[in-house]
Amino acid sequence: MKQVNYFVGTAGADCQSGTLSDGRVWASFRLAVNFGFYDNEKGEYREIDTSWFDVSCYGDLALHVNSSVHKGDAVIVAGRLRIREWTDTTGTKSGKNPQIIAEAVGHNLRFGTANWARSTRNGAKSTAAGSSSGYDSLGSPPPTSHASAAPSDDIDDTMVDTTTGEIHDDHSMEPAGQS
Repeated sequence: MKQVNYFVGTAGADCQSGTLSDGRVWASFRLAVNFGFYDNEKGEYREIDTSWFDVSCYGDLALHVNSSVHKGDAVIVAGRLRIREWTDTTGTKSGKNPQIIAEAVGHNLRFGTANWARSTRNGAKSTAAGSSSGYDSLGSPPPTSHASAAPSDDIDDTMVDTTTGEIHDDHSMEPAGQS
């Protein structure tokens, strides 16, 4: 059984990243999760305490987190919680450290906006920036403009009656079931 926990908080530091001995890419950052409540009597939000977590990411997620998450960003992290024990220089167990092995990380859109861009999949070739294909360097198509969408007058009248909105099952303007 797989258990995934969700953490909503703030990136407490910029990402650190590197490559493991087996060639996998990693990235990590500190996550601050504040616990609090709205005090109706005082009319204000009161914070009780802050819990800190180390967030570890691997592979493509690590690459994306490293380029997207910065200190102070509101983020949501989904992953497996593990508690690591650590030792001091004498070898004595000195404490425990909560760590999240992330499966997904995203910005919390409650506090801001984001512009998302799809990256290319492993093995897929990305197109160079400024190429004539119309795709950006990450392999994403250009955004569609809603201003260039066809007006309602250009709807194909053979399938939808634009005055009643009725959908016909054949290409004549007769309602379905009539001949």
